[in-house]
Amino acid sequence: MTEIISFRVVKEPYGWAVRMRQGMMTPFHSRSMALRHANSFAEALRRHGEPAEVILEEVRSIDPPSQPSGRSRFRPLWS
Repeated sequence: MTEIISFRVVKEPYGWAVRMRQGMMTPFHSRSMALRHANSFAEALRRHGEPAEVILEEVRSIDPPSQPSGRSRFRPLWS
């Protein structure tokens, strides 16, 4: 049996991404752009007889970036 090629559309801290196994395609600014890209790749593969699917993963909770402590190892330039 042929393995199904899966394109996973996932939310990342920087935007949306299309993942295939452990690899990632170009990041996208919107979910719709990522879905459009993944669907076009899947459709091209299907036209050549390859089984392909697009999976939209649920948005995971992304931890906010940590706040800087206000301490720096560099001296301020304006003091």
